[in-house]
Order: sequence, then structure tokens, then C-alpha cells
Amino acid sequence: MGFFGNLFGSDNKEEKLSRIKLLIGLAAIDDDGISAVERKFIFSNAAKMGLDKNDLAQAIQNIKEELRGKEGEYTLPTSKEERFDIVHDLVLLMLIDGNIDPKETEFCHKVAEKLGFDSSIVTDLVTQYITDEDFKQKIKRLNEIANEE
Repeated sequence: MGFFGNLFGSDNKEEKLSRIKLLIGLAAIDDDGISAVERKFIFSNAAKMGLDKNDLAQAIQNIKEELRGKEGEYTLPTSKEERFDIVHDLVLLMLIDGNIDPKETEFCHKVAEKLGFDSSIVTDLVTQYITDEDFKQKIKRLNEIANEE
């Protein structure tokens, strides 16, 4: 089954942890490690979902185990809108450091497919964002803020 493990329903907190685990997994793909702006994006998402530092620590530990070959378990939402939000957040995270790694793109494509979407949705979102001047300015400012802290 690999990195994505079993996708099955559970309670809302499990869905939130799964979403954070996917974001951490994507950020961890980069050989340079998780950048300050990626870390800020992940922590911000976790806080918005009501997850605390212990929840984040659990998610990080789970990702470390999965990267060592232990099968992961992900509880993902059944609603199409919520599943799209996950793909959207992954694409934003992939773009946020200004460096699109082919491994990150592959990861996003696989997750999109696991969530029931055609993988082209990732390419469509990337194209939409990289041609949006407002988005480019927001990303630039986010990187400046993250690197100041």
C-alpha cells in the first residue's frame, strides 16, 4: 500500500490529523528540509483546525515512521469539497517556497488521484496560481515574513 496506507473514515480529528500529515509529507520531500514558510503554513493550518502542539508532534512522528516504511493510515473526508480543499492546500504548500520539485508534483498528483480526482487538477491549480500576479506578491510577502521570524 505504500506511503498513503489505508484510506478509511473515522472522526473529525483523525481527518484533521490526516490532512496535516499529508502537508508534512509533502514538505518533507524537499532535500533541503521543511522551509520556514512551509512550517508556518502547516502550523497555521493546524491551528485553524484546532490542533495543538501535541497533535502536530503525533503527526510528525507518524510521518517519520511512514518514511521508514511503516504503513500509514489516513482518514480523509467523504465530501468532495473537503477533499478538494486538501488538494488545494497541497498545491499552495508546493508553490509557497517558490520551488516546484518534480517529486512534490508527483506526490500531489498521487494524493489527488487517491482523493478521487484526475491528477490534472494539480496542473490546473498550479497554472492558475503561477499566472496570478496577486498570488505571486502574496507568496513573496509570506516568504519575507517567515524568514524574518
